[in-house]
Amino acid sequence: MKNILIFFLLLLSCAELSYAQKTGNELKDAYLLQHAYKTKSLAELNKFFADWQKNEKSLSDVEIAKLSDAEKQAYRVFVAFYRPLQINSVGGSEFGNNIYDNVKYLIIQSQVKIYSTDNIVDVGAERDSIAVQAISRSTLPDSVKTKYLKRVDGKLSRDVLADFASNFDMDEDRKDKLIGNVINFRPQIKCGDKLPVYLTPKYDTILNAFLGNAHLPLGAGGIMNPARSNRQSLKREKFLAHFIKIWYGHWGGYWQLYSYPEVYSIIFDKQMNRAEVNFRFIYEGGKAVLENKNGQWKLLSSMRTWIE
Repeated sequence: MKNILIFFLLLLSCAELSYAQKTGNELKDAYLLQHAYKTKSLAELNKFFADWQKNEKSLSDVEIAKLSDAEKQAYRVFVAFYRPLQINSVGGSEFGNNIYDNVKYLIIQSQVKIYSTDNIVDVGAERDSIAVQAISRSTLPDSVKTKYLKRVDGKLSRDVLADFASNFDMDEDRKDKLIGNVINFRPQIKCGDKLPVYLTPKYDTILNAFLGNAHLPLGAGGIMNPARSNRQSLKREKFLAHFIKIWYGHWGGYWQLYSYPEVYSIIFDKQMNRAEVNFRFIYEGGKAVLENKNGQWKLLSSMRTWIE
């Protein structure tokens, strides 16, 4: 009985030591960020991000090889889709296509859900086809039809697709099955000279505590205006902007810390030949379809389908 008691005391001591070490590291990183802001030290701010990158590494090829088939493919799909420096390729952004040109670090999500379904249709191609058919069958003058059917980089304009195939959705009755929820997602990101950092719960807590929550509410100054940071929170956001780009939440009361696009789900067909990516880009989002061609995932189509 005495030996059992000693064993449990040792376990408790180890748990307390581990918690204290974890808490101590978090406090150390939080203090570094606060001190950098108070002293306006960009060198210390850079050290905060450099330490973050050093502490939270991407998974190695060996580690990825040990994952399930679905998880392995999810990693490959994400890397093929994630193009923050080529925003046009995934549907563009209302804030322009050069959002991340001047940042040093990209904040990558550390969680993603994986689903399986029977079949995935390339919605972009189908939508294009329906728009062409609708225009061709219309009573519009030939000159107008020619104008509408004009393509740029092989694609119809977004306005034409919105007017002639706005509500098209091939998968509204599809049954998707959750097959994975990766909560330690660490893809290998290669985006030019940008350095990836992974938004673990620890760093999510540190950044939110640092930024605070002072903001103007949704609609302030104009009915279409999103909520936005102000006062001390705005100053701290601008300080972080020397190295990252973040956004205050559209509805107010939260921060959007990812470097977009954020992928909140990846859906594979049964053969894992196609994948649908559901994504957010700041205050809007959409879906993309990728296809596995000879072991390489290639983007077939991507479009924005909703906006807050």
